[in-house]
Order: sequence, then structure tokens, then C-alpha cells
Amino acid sequence: MLLLKSRATISNPAIPAFTLSDAERSLYALSPSLWLEGDTRFIQASGSGLTGWVDRMSSRRYVPGLSTSPLIVPMGTGTRRAVRMGFGDAAHTLATNGMLAPEGGFECLSASGKQTMAALLRLPKLSSNGGTETGVTNRSGGTMVGSASATSTNRYEAYIDNTNGGAIGVKQGSTFNAASSGQALQDGVWHNLLWSIDPAVNSKAIRLDGVTLTNVGQTPVAPVAEAGALQLLIGAAGSTFTTSPFLGDIGGLIVFPGLVAHTDPTALSLIETYMATMKAGFTS
Repeated sequence: MLLLKSRATISNPAIPAFTLSDAERSLYALSPSLWLEGDTRFIQASGSGLTGWVDRMSSRRYVPGLSTSPLIVPMGTGTRRAVRMGFGDAAHTLATNGMLAPEGGFECLSASGKQTMAALLRLPKLSSNGGTETGVTNRSGGTMVGSASATSTNRYEAYIDNTNGGAIGVKQGSTFNAASSGQALQDGVWHNLLWSIDPAVNSKAIRLDGVTLTNVGQTPVAPVAEAGALQLLIGAAGSTFTTSPFLGDIGGLIVFPGLVAHTDPTALSLIETYMATMKAGFTS
């Protein structure tokens, strides 16, 4: 997508015009490789099912990778939309809908493994923890994003404990770097999650709603060159899309290759401020 900034008013109705906020321009300057946002401007649908999620950076799409599609859930009275994965109707009955794959297999992950991701997500409250969702009795969470690598020891994956333990894991290699949020994330509330990794210097951080969590685990590694290693899946991981599929709502996902946000205070503030503004649009 090519955007031109003009000082003159263009009156040609055949030329689309986009108005970007200062915050959006700041994010564009960080060169994300993928920018998915839950909004009617970028979500394509057939009925209540998602048929495509358009990347704001390239106009490429994420499309359903399985026979059933994620659901689209309106948020308030505006244009915000959540992408609901892993369960079906409004009562959150368990279903097989979920996971999205890059159309045509386009890549957005960093070959060096140095990158930052920011996501807006909401997990349904487990019925065992006071939730009322039909069928959601024992799990909520799972693999939010992951690479399409067939080899599990080479796989990139971000995982949320699905048994109400509040643990968040990011794996780039054979072992998870895990962090405890100190709270049950299966609370039916929108959360901002950010994680950044630099394998070259064993630097990593996981942040929840603007707070850095204590994390433990092995040294992250750069991905080994193999089919699917740099392709990002949403809601699953692996070449067969079956690794611990995600159960929850996703409102947005942005990938910044080459950026280690937890060591760059300016970039970190720009990203988290934008994500907080996005979250406000889902909760208002």
C-alpha cells in the first residue's frame, strides 16, 4: 500500500483518502510487518463469520485455515469488532471455529528472531471460576499465535495457560520463557499483552497491561530456516494448525520485526499508548 501526504486538497473522488492520527503515524514509523486491528474497515465477513482480516501495512489478508471460520463480535455501538476463536455462539459454546493463516503464505516474522509483538485479547471466564459460558468448563486460552514450522523445537509460539493459572509463555526455540501474571487472565476482561525478544543477547520481556512480568526460561534462539518458520498463524501453531488451539477473543495484533521494545522506552511508550487507546474502544 502506498500512502502519499499532500499539502493540497485533492478533490478527485476516485482517489481514496485516509486520515491518520499522530499515534498511527508514529506506529507506521516503527515499520511493523503486520498490523491487524479489530475494526469494520479491516474485517471482511460473511454473516457473522470472518472471511478475511486485512493487514493495515500491506492489504494482504489472514483467512480461515480450517473448515470453520472465527466469529465476528460487535463491540459497543461503534466500528470495533472482536475476532472470536475456538467457541461458537454468544453463550461461548465450545466449537471448532478458529485459527487464521496468512493468505498465500506471506511471512511477517523476523529471520533473526529479534522482534516485538503487541496483542489485545480477552479470555472467557471459566465456568469453574464463576463464569456462565455454556461448555467452557475446563479451558480458556491456549496458543494465541505461533509459527507454521513443522518442527516443534524450532517453533515460535505465544501461549496463555488455559487452566486459569495466569501463566504466559513465549517460546522461540525448544523451551518456553514463562511469566506469571499473578492473576487469572480468564476474567472476561480485555488485556493488552506485549512481548519482545532479542536472541543475540538473551534479552526478553513479557508485559501485561503496561507492567513487566518476571519471566524465567531458556535462551531464545533465531528460527532455523524451514518451511513455515517465518509465517505467523493466529490461534494455533505448527504445520497442521493443531497445537493447543486458542479459545478467546482477539481485538488486534501488531508485529515489529527487528525492534526490541523493552529496551527502547520511546518505542515501548508509543506501542502501549496506542494499544491502550484501542482497548478503550473495545470497552467503551
